[in-house]
Amino acid sequence: MAEIALIYNPNAGRPANGLIPYATSNTLDAVRRYLKSSRRLIVPEYLVETPDETQMAARHALESGARLVLVSGGDGTLRAAGEAMLGSGATMGILPSGTVNVLARELGIPVDNLERAAQIALTGRTVSIDIGQISTPNKKSGFLLMCSVGFDAAAIASVDPNVKNVLGSGAYVLAGLVNVASYAPSRYVIQIDDADPMDIEAFTIVIANAGLYGGDYRIVPDASLSDGLLDILIFTAPPNQNTASQKASFFRQVTNAMRGKIAEEPDTLYRRARRISLSAADPADVQIDGDHAGLAPITCELLPRALSVKIPNP
Repeated sequence: MAEIALIYNPNAGRPANGLIPYATSNTLDAVRRYLKSSRRLIVPEYLVETPDETQMAARHALESGARLVLVSGGDGTLRAAGEAMLGSGATMGILPSGTVNVLARELGIPVDNLERAAQIALTGRTVSIDIGQISTPNKKSGFLLMCSVGFDAAAIASVDPNVKNVLGSGAYVLAGLVNVASYAPSRYVIQIDDADPMDIEAFTIVIANAGLYGGDYRIVPDASLSDGLLDILIFTAPPNQNTASQKASFFRQVTNAMRGKIAEEPDTLYRRARRISLSAADPADVQIDGDHAGLAPITCELLPRALSVKIPNP
């Protein structure tokens, strides 16, 4: 019985030329070197390319007795593996090799020193983090970082994978710039915990489990992966204003969020909760951890301390 398993996605961070990225191959070599030097057992390896394959690999590893599942990939691969690991008692070791690697950054795991990341994944401190769960009309899914509805989810849906492989996180910025000219706010009915529902017009709604967005932008300074709460940002379209004024407000709101100054922004509503439900008057895109996830309506809930992960020792 192997107590450690390795799942790796060779497509994570893959460049436009189709070659297996240096990051992934170097991550695997670092893990193998460490296992050899520490005289551990040979570790089963699972090559995956899709979320479904990742979940199948994680479940097989757990059924085979793995207590530490090393996952090499981007945030989407980590999300899929983490969802399969919920309730198992096993721990995830993170080997960041994706485009942005937001979860690794959030947890203090280096994204530019793969051998050090491998060492943390194998010998670091184990902590439990919260997981978000989103329910749509068709399915339930977990998310590690955040879920959003509206403008940014529509931008993510429009990102060309080839452009993403070349520009990295810049592909999302480009998609946002392309979409902002034509995007119109939607009317939402939002219920947060047991409060009365709000009927509000908004450009986008971010439901965050973590504070970082798109890499190094800490849009929710008080968010924590272990505080038992979701942090909700509602980027409103101010009423009784024309389209140009509303978009100017939205641009200012996004700028303040990227600067970590949502408290200074009167048009952005900030709430904290365990549960949020929302529906949209018009079709509204949904994304989880950077992957398109269908259309609203949705319900998001928090699963406190539901996943164990390795982080750097103090």
